[in-house]
This record gives sequence, C-alpha cells and structure tokens, in this order.
Amino acid sequence: MTKSLEDKVIPRGARLARLLSTALECRTRNLKVQPIRGVLDFLCTPGIEYVAPEPSCLWYGDIPRVLTAVEIADLFRDESTFREVEQYATPVLT
Repeated sequence: MTKSLEDKVIPRGARLARLLSTALECRTRNLKVQPIRGVLDFLCTPGIEYVAPEPSCLWYGDIPRVLTAVEIADLFRDESTFREVEQYATPVLT
C-alpha cells in the first residue's frame, strides 16, 4: 500500500495541485469559482482494508488514506471529519 501511495497517488496529487494552480491563475474575474484550498491524496480500494498505524504516511491524523469509494464519499459528506482531514491537504498556490 505504501509503495502504491508513494509511486502513484502522491505524484498524481502533486500534478493536480500544479494544474489547479495554473487554472486559478488563468481564470477570469467574471467566473464564480469555489476556492480550491488544497489536494488530498487517497488510495481507493475495492474492499475495506486494514491500515496499520505505521507507517504514518498512510494516515491523515486519525483518518486512513486507504479507503473504499463509499468511505471517501462519506468522508466528504461529514463536514466535521472533512475539516479534520482538510488540514493535511497539499496547498494549491494561488
């Protein structure tokens, strides 16, 4: 899991952050755009996985970074949990 996260997920998140940064620089003042504060990297699995407490790179605080699609959707629906995870986001330069 750690290798997949480091080799595939994190580089894609970094690329997304760069693309979003560029898009934010290019937007016109007339567009109503929700501000993008950062990028969160998750490894989406087809089934529930046990995630050991170590290595810590597999966690955003108390929330694992290895989740099913349903768990990721639930995370974004729960505002208090999302706020907890949001502090770990890779910032998007504006």
